[in-house]
Amino acid sequence: MNPHKQRCIRPVLFDEESLSSYFMRLAKAYYTDLKEVFGWYNDEIFKYAYSIDVHCNISLNIKKICEEMDISGEHIRSATFSILMESFRDEEDTSGWSFIGNTIEKRKRKYCPKCLKKQPRFKLLWQVNELQICDEHEVYLECMCPCCSKPIPYLKIELAYGKCPHCLGDLSMKFRPCDDEHLVEDQRKVYEEWRYMLAHRPKYPSQIWGLSIGQNTALKMLYIAQNNGVLLDRDRIQLSRDQICRLLAYVNGETDVKKRYIVTLQLIRSQLLKRGIKSKHFYELIVPDDYILSVLDEERRSERRCLSPWCISFGNGSGLTKLRIKGNALKKNYELLRNPYFCKFCSVKYGFEDNGEGEWVESEKIIENAYNLGVTLLNSGNSLYKFATVLHEEDNGSLANCLFLASMYIAYLLRHNLLNSRVTKKYKTFDEIKDPIPLFRILIDMKGSKIKLARRLFNWSQREYYYHFFHPGVQILFSESYSSSLIDERISDESAPKEQAVKAKDSREQPEVHHDEKERLWGLAKSILKECEENKDTISDSSFYEKMGKGAKWLTRHMPELLVWYMEQKVKINDLYIQHIESLRLNKCIAVVVKLYREGTTLSQEHIASESGIERKYIRIHGLYPIINAVIQVLLQSKMTPDTIEEFVKTNPTVEHWRKAILG
Repeated sequence: MNPHKQRCIRPVLFDEESLSSYFMRLAKAYYTDLKEVFGWYNDEIFKYAYSIDVHCNISLNIKKICEEMDISGEHIRSATFSILMESFRDEEDTSGWSFIGNTIEKRKRKYCPKCLKKQPRFKLLWQVNELQICDEHEVYLECMCPCCSKPIPYLKIELAYGKCPHCLGDLSMKFRPCDDEHLVEDQRKVYEEWRYMLAHRPKYPSQIWGLSIGQNTALKMLYIAQNNGVLLDRDRIQLSRDQICRLLAYVNGETDVKKRYIVTLQLIRSQLLKRGIKSKHFYELIVPDDYILSVLDEERRSERRCLSPWCISFGNGSGLTKLRIKGNALKKNYELLRNPYFCKFCSVKYGFEDNGEGEWVESEKIIENAYNLGVTLLNSGNSLYKFATVLHEEDNGSLANCLFLASMYIAYLLRHNLLNSRVTKKYKTFDEIKDPIPLFRILIDMKGSKIKLARRLFNWSQREYYYHFFHPGVQILFSESYSSSLIDERISDESAPKEQAVKAKDSREQPEVHHDEKERLWGLAKSILKECEENKDTISDSSFYEKMGKGAKWLTRHMPELLVWYMEQKVKINDLYIQHIESLRLNKCIAVVVKLYREGTTLSQEHIASESGIERKYIRIHGLYPIINAVIQVLLQSKMTPDTIEEFVKTNPTVEHWRKAILG
């Protein structure tokens, strides 16, 4: 048949019929196969034709169908789940199937035997997994052949005749009536819910908030999960802690896929069913402005400012930097402070109290204890022990812990020149290091108590450690470049009951290392790391020291600059190794995608993970799914051929190369 000829046979698209069912009847009317019919409107769609019931705009030339079959575009869209996706999701966030999830049966065709006997066509809602019976005939929906007991495929021309594609048996010959009146009544209600969702679009708040459809949906989910609370209160939201944190991150514009949670149809339906909320109520629900304001990132709040009287940014937020930590929260007296920040000028950490009121407070009592108590007591001649005693009386823990706190507060006050010259001379018994950042890079990469490591490597006392720790550059290093466990370092993590006297430095003279020996060790270290970099391998401390023939203590004492250099290079090499492994595994997944595409197999996350041997958790955590989904869309839309992608895979591209090539 000439695909450019005007179609003279124009079957009617019935109400509630699925678009895939219509195309099967269209093929039947023209006495041809489905592949040719789909070729009229999209040459490459046949392998994944079942997807037209989800995102027909991507799969088919809708305008051409409307012109040739005399059907409106809105009528075609009503025969798919497109309206649902447009109502709740942002197109760039997730694929159609990811949004639909397990709410729809994707592989097997469900049918009502009595409806097929009357007219061989298939309703869209029959594919919804919540629906088990036909509301018209009150019989169970089937998905297996009554003759051969094989599952009915989603799309076959034989279905347009009411026949089984496997044995050509009559699908309408047997049916199972539903005698459970309660189930029938419940199913009718579910039908009403889904019909409402397919016929309407939800209402959203004013556009002044600048939120997308997906973000507004996430807001609604948080609001109903908190039982329509006035202001955000995480403790009253009946969702998992991970869901709460990631939904809030999504609403606040977080772009990192590892930190946000995209709303899915499965989440929406499960929450509505759990709370007994009707779809109409959810669609017409408008989240109050006060609740939206309490959810939005505190960057939009005017009260975010530095509270330290001695700081140059006091009263404004010019020095505040966001802390990127797990859970987006600090702890204060066993309570959470949300959306934490720290001031890069005074190193004080702040956050919003998680008690519904959202007051902006500091997290570590630097202002309350170090400034309000410590400055007055110490400058007036009181001792460290007296300062610790006052802290103990103010309910700051045991006396031993208060001695530890007092020493740390003194280090902070020394760093910011808040003590007079007499007190400074008394407590600052160490030399100041102009740039302590390289030394802290070494400490960050090592496991264990940082105070103890600093004492062993650099011979620092506890006070000397905290003096350098409160250096602005070190604070920025901890807040922006490294893991949350280091950023959110807590005083309680260090079990140092009472400041011990600093051990005297070993006064014994050490034999000086000859210049030639140092040159040899430098050359050996560079060759070891160069070999690891060329082989794209990792390096461990034990193997490095073994190859060097020198231990950490010897290098710390005689060649500290080499040790600092090694620690920096080790981080870079290990990062390159991780990136190399990510690239290899991404290429393997994409090769599997091409293979499944050629075989006509479903391109699901489960199939890709199973065929590649790479766990779904790894793919999700490392943010590889957006690239894989983009490759799938490129194949489905025929923007690139499988051969082109295979040739690109053979060049061993990195993750960044894929992002530039596919995502742009």
